[in-house]
Amino acid sequence: MKNLKASGSYYGEFCTQRFDTGAATDADSTPTATATKNGADDGSFSLTVTKIDTGRYKITGTVPAYTAGDIVQISVAATVNSVAGKGVVDEFVVVSGRPGTDDIPIEDAVLATSQPNYEPAKAGDAMTLTSAYDAAKTAAAAGAKMDIVDAPNATGLAAIADAFLKRDWTSVTGEATRSVLNALRPLLNKWTSASGAGGYVVKKEDDSTTAWTGTLTVDENGNISGMDHD
Repeated sequence: MKNLKASGSYYGEFCTQRFDTGAATDADSTPTATATKNGADDGSFSLTVTKIDTGRYKITGTVPAYTAGDIVQISVAATVNSVAGKGVVDEFVVVSGRPGTDDIPIEDAVLATSQPNYEPAKAGDAMTLTSAYDAAKTAAAAGAKMDIVDAPNATGLAAIADAFLKRDWTSVTGEATRSVLNALRPLLNKWTSASGAGGYVVKKEDDSTTAWTGTLTVDENGNISGMDHD
């Protein structure tokens, strides 16, 4: 049994044929349709019968303001080749329905009393932002991603710079030989010098493990005139 909502549109179909041959045949005159609600005929449910094709008709109308749970049958009376006949051609139960639908129950959706009867948004629908959202969308929330390349955010850039300057070198691993970290290590870490290959030794943050070495050029007076990274 199908479901329809009160005050929604009704549509149904039926066919007529000769009783002696079974061939599809038009009724002698336009058939009539009657609605029966909960076992009693209801003239307030106005139904219109229209021919679609030979021996084929449609029924249209608007379901009255019935109560959810009401059961409705639609019967048709037609005379074909001078033989009168009647029959029930459709049946449905009245349900509460979502706005804009005639046959979808609302058991799985609860709307607040202030919820407007708007159609659900579909993919591709245009939307207008409210003034409150227009103002709020410009403020990046905690954890939001930032476009550092095309639209750098000053707060984000400052945070990156601060993190770089305050980074504890002992937490850094896997640095490249020619990296900023190795370039800065001689300013803070232990280092030793002697002439020749491997004479210049820069230590890691434990002041024990070698980070990198270089070849110092030292004259006879002990003056360093050059250094070449090994």
